[in-house]
Amino acid sequence: MPHSLSPGRLPQGGGLRWKLWILTLLAALCIGLLAGATLYQSVGGFVRAKLNARAISQFAASFEAANHISAERGPANDLMSADPARREPARRRLQQYRARTDRSLRRLATTQLPAGLLARVERDLELARQRVDIVALLDPAARRFDQVQAAIDAMFAAWDSYSRLIQWQAAQLVRQDEALSAAVLKSMSLGNLREYAGRIGSYIVAPMAAGMEVPVANRIQLQIARGRLLELWQLLSPGIEVLPAADPVRQQHELARRHYLRHGLALVDQLLNEYPYPMDALAFTDHYVATMQPLETLRNLLLGQTLAQAEQHRQQAWRTLWLLGLITLLALLLLAALVLALQYYVFGPLLRAADAVFALADGDAEPPRARRQDAGEIRRLFAAMGIVSDRLRERARLTRELEQLAITDSLTGLLNRRAIDRLGRKALAGTRRQDTPCLILIDVDHFKAINDTHGHPAGDQVLRELAGLMRAQLRPSDHLGRFGGEEFAVLIEGAGLAQATRLARRLKRAIRHHRLDLDNGARLTITASLGVAGGPGLDWEQMIALADQALYRAKAAGRDRVRSQRAPDTPD
Repeated sequence: MPHSLSPGRLPQGGGLRWKLWILTLLAALCIGLLAGATLYQSVGGFVRAKLNARAISQFAASFEAANHISAERGPANDLMSADPARREPARRRLQQYRARTDRSLRRLATTQLPAGLLARVERDLELARQRVDIVALLDPAARRFDQVQAAIDAMFAAWDSYSRLIQWQAAQLVRQDEALSAAVLKSMSLGNLREYAGRIGSYIVAPMAAGMEVPVANRIQLQIARGRLLELWQLLSPGIEVLPAADPVRQQHELARRHYLRHGLALVDQLLNEYPYPMDALAFTDHYVATMQPLETLRNLLLGQTLAQAEQHRQQAWRTLWLLGLITLLALLLLAALVLALQYYVFGPLLRAADAVFALADGDAEPPRARRQDAGEIRRLFAAMGIVSDRLRERARLTRELEQLAITDSLTGLLNRRAIDRLGRKALAGTRRQDTPCLILIDVDHFKAINDTHGHPAGDQVLRELAGLMRAQLRPSDHLGRFGGEEFAVLIEGAGLAQATRLARRLKRAIRHHRLDLDNGARLTITASLGVAGGPGLDWEQMIALADQALYRAKAAGRDRVRSQRAPDTPD
């Protein structure tokens, strides 16, 4: 007999509400103070340190490519100065340097550097290489100073183009974190130091290769490069000379001072003041490049230190994040203890009530009784269950029926396969011989190509639009559904196979003549293949099989076709 418990007769109580609020506020306070105030800053610091380490690593890779472009001038100068006997070894050496430069540039192409700047570097570098190759093909006696110098100037221009890319990257680093400005400035100064040293030697190679004294213009450019090099050296030296004597950077700094500033520049001065030259261009290049090697090693050491510091900051940020995460874990453990209390005082009784509701909904049990120690709200809840016991049983029965009838395909809004199957079996079970329903299966032609070419969202758009297009061609009594994937089905009642075939042809024409504009701007023309089946004496599975056979024949005939299939014992 249904319960008739009125609200006035329900047990009263209010203690549970206050307990729930107090415990919830305590838990929220712990999480807010320990997790929100600490983890936010820690995660931000770790992410920033990680991004800085990655950015500095990419910056160092950019300087590696710059060094390769600069170093390529050495073997290029050798090739333009070589006599026929030494030309082939010089060419092979230059090819190795060029390959190394190209590998560095290809690696940079995978980063987020501006494509326009990188493309300009590649164009200028290719032009410089062409000029070097043209000079190298000339007979040594026919090489003119202006030709050699133009090739060297083109190599300078390629490096200058690349320096703009480094400047862009440096600006991005400083914009990302102003604390990186010192490291960026030091790295750029070291790169320019190596470049100016290389240019000083190149200003001498061209006249040596042409067998003439160093002209005034080259002397002026050489002195300008020399002045800039010494300025950079004086800028970097104070920060290095305060390091301990055993520090590798300070030792390399002293080695660079002795080898390059003392011997390398002295060799340049000697050639500026002696003509005829005491050595040829190849010998000068070998000696001079050897004195520059400590400069390159010094630059690599300082860059390595910068990278190591960035990695150290990242690891420190990670340790801080881990420590704060541990603190947060302790807070969560405290929250777990609070939850256990909630479980005993609140959620335990509520879960019992929930289980009772489920049992009532299934009609498996009567509502349980409240316990003496339950709070007043819980006792009222259990008492109220008796009111809805009978209604829940009735609603459960209606819900099961509605769930079977209301199932639709979520993408197209059509009936789904389960609904079509149910309607088909029901139609076949209740028809006379002359009223046997027919089934049309529609398969979108080349649908996989649409997905592969335009993406799955475009494929979904095609299915939705075709669903609306076909729905407009059907009678209200016809059942249209998505049978699976790109396949649709139409269940037709009160029509023979001939009428169903005519409807299939109308659907085919409507699909073929429809122009579908995708969201990505593409316009598609879609076709479909259709298979029609019908006839007396069939069950639903047999009708599906016949329609599928007809669809297969439509596909085999070249697609965009309609084929029909009668039951085996149906007369023509």
